[in-house]
Amino acid sequence: MTSYSDDVLANCVNDQIREPGDRWLEYGPKNYVPPVEVEVIEKIVEVALDLNEGIYVKDNNTGSVRLVSGETYMLKSHEELTEISLPDNVKKILTKENGCEVDLTKVISYKIPYNCAVQIYDFRVKESRVMFGPDYIMLNPDESLTVNSLSGGKPKRPNVIQSIYIGLGPDFTSDVMEVETSDHARMSIALSYNWHFAVDKKNKESSEQIFAIKDFIGNLCSIMGAKIRAAVAVQTFDEFFKSFAKIIRTSVFGVNAAGKINNEYLIEKNNMVVSNIDITKIVPVDTKTRNSLKETVNLAIEITTKKQEEIARIVSENAKQNAKSELDNIKIENQLSAESKRSAFLAIESESKSIMDTGKANAEAEANAQASN
Repeated sequence: MTSYSDDVLANCVNDQIREPGDRWLEYGPKNYVPPVEVEVIEKIVEVALDLNEGIYVKDNNTGSVRLVSGETYMLKSHEELTEISLPDNVKKILTKENGCEVDLTKVISYKIPYNCAVQIYDFRVKESRVMFGPDYIMLNPDESLTVNSLSGGKPKRPNVIQSIYIGLGPDFTSDVMEVETSDHARMSIALSYNWHFAVDKKNKESSEQIFAIKDFIGNLCSIMGAKIRAAVAVQTFDEFFKSFAKIIRTSVFGVNAAGKINNEYLIEKNNMVVSNIDITKIVPVDTKTRNSLKETVNLAIEITTKKQEEIARIVSENAKQNAKSELDNIKIENQLSAESKRSAFLAIESESKSIMDTGKANAEAEANAQASN
């Protein structure tokens, strides 16, 4: 059995004077039988809210709306749950990501992915703030999320991608554009840009610059396209085809005082850094240019083949001449060695003959001497 204090028991038992239109709560547990003049509007129960849960509560006396979170809360007689106002595109994105319809009476929360940024705008104070992931945010009643409408497809088309967060990179964006040379050769070029945001997360101004350009992808492709088309327009088809990579990279990154191509290009408006350009494909648009390119390629292949054949022939001739020269040197060395040995043999032969003649003469003289005696 539950016991009550005298005051609570008195309130439960004694009638109170109410004016028409008054609203009040009768707290349980108790049995309450309303008189005929009283209408029970709704039954209210306590709501247990964790730190990452919340509800939006409106004060009917003042009209103010506040967020209640991290406690067990029961609405008062002059309060009610209320729906906050969110743009349709924000509701559409949240519904798609959550897999269910958004309940606007419950706190609007969002998990910011790693290495991403989200902009939150407060309509009451007319200020925005930027949050970086990974993080978990809960919107106050007067706040909303900024939706970024980005270009997509190849070639780029505006408003293809709707996103709440912006990745800080490194990332890449692909695009296809048409260019025309000074001799009116039209080509389709497929490009891929590597980029990232150079942002100081502790600096408010630097953080907000990320969102200075709503369609930063479309802006990137427009800037790159303008630079590349301007550079290609002053080149002939043959000149462009011979050094297209250098022409494109120079047009975007520029060159330094030493004449070398810079490593990156900075879009100062939103601190977006383009660090590399990859040319994936170049295809002539018209048949005449395509045939000309084919002939040029075949001619280049033929020239390269002949050049390689000539280099191989020269290398072979050099090897042959070196081998012949080495053989001649060996022959000469062998002849010199043979002549040296022949000279030594003749000297020995001559010495031997001289010894034989001397011995023979001595023997004959000795024999004659003996005979005369």
